[in-house]
Amino acid sequence: MLGIVVGFLLDIFASLVLVAIISALIWLGTNAAIVVILAVFLPLFYFYRRSLRYVVARGRKCRGKCGKSALYAIGATIMYSIWFYAIFIVAQRISRLRA
Repeated sequence: MLGIVVGFLLDIFASLVLVAIISALIWLGTNAAIVVILAVFLPLFYFYRRSLRYVVARGRKCRGKCGKSALYAIGATIMYSIWFYAIFIVAQRISRLRA
């Protein structure tokens, strides 16, 4: 009878320890995911918002001229592509420094 009681108490203790460990891992994983999401999406949000304002402001100057619109689109695409690649290259170098 004593073995059953001790086994039951050890089972409860082991269950509580496992629940605490799993909860801590989920909490750490969630926090890490939030940090990664913010670190990636905040710069992208800023540049997309900025590029949208730039496109709307400069779009009025084209006035239906296809050549001028195409040159403007190519220039804006190249400029913002360089910014995006720079962000990803810097992020990759930071990750290499931490490893």
